[in-house]
Amino acid sequence: MSEVCFNVSGHKIQLIISLLGAKESIVHDNKTISEKSNLLPRTSNHSFKVNEDGEMSSYEVVFKPQFSGVLEYSVKRNNVLVKKGTLSALTGGLMRIFFFFIGLAWFLNTILVIFIPLFREVYIKSLLSYLDLGIEFLFSIAFLGFALDLKRLLLRNLRFVTTVLWIRVGIMIFGSLLLIFRYLQEGIILSYIWVIALRLGYIWLFWYLLKNCEALAQEFKSQSS
Repeated sequence: MSEVCFNVSGHKIQLIISLLGAKESIVHDNKTISEKSNLLPRTSNHSFKVNEDGEMSSYEVVFKPQFSGVLEYSVKRNNVLVKKGTLSALTGGLMRIFFFFIGLAWFLNTILVIFIPLFREVYIKSLLSYLDLGIEFLFSIAFLGFALDLKRLLLRNLRFVTTVLWIRVGIMIFGSLLLIFRYLQEGIILSYIWVIALRLGYIWLFWYLLKNCEALAQEFKSQSS
C-alpha cells in the first residue's frame, strides 16, 4: 500500500493506493470519502463534496498511471490546484526485495567468476570483461545496501540512490547501442532481436526502480512530517 498525507486549509487529506494501484481510497479528516477499484492501469477521477468549517468544499482528485509504473496525482479544491505529485506502485518492502535479489545475483556472479575456473572461462573474454565484472560488483554492493536500509537512504540521500540508478541505466543504454551497431554490421540483428528486447526490458526495470524510488521518497517525507 502506498500513501501520501497532506493538509489543505487545515484539513487532513490522505491518498491511499493498494498494491499496483488496484484500489484507490481518499480519506478526508480520517473519514473515507471516495473509493474506486482500478484493476487496469487507466486514469481515474474522484469528485466529492465535504463540509469544512460549516461550508461545502468540492474536490477533484485525478490519478494517472505512467509508463514508469508510478501514479501521478493531482488534487483540486474548489477548482484550484492544491497538490500534485506521484505515488509508487510498489511498497517500500517490495522495493527492498527487488534490490536484494538483483544485488545478490550480481554479487554471486562475481564470486563464481573469481573462484570457479569454468565460470571464469565463459565470462572473461578480454580485459574489458574484468572491468565489467568490477562495475557489476560495485552495483551489487550498492543494491544490497539499498535493500538493507532503503527508507533512511531515500529520506536522507535520495540523490545518491537516483544517481546510482541513472548510472546503471546509462551504462545499459550505451552497451545496448554498441550491441545494436555490431549486430547491424554483421547483418544478424533479426536473429538476435530477442537479445535487444531483453536488454530494453532490463533498462525499463531499472528506470522503473528509479521513478518508484523518487515517488517513495515523497511518500516517506509526507508520512514523517
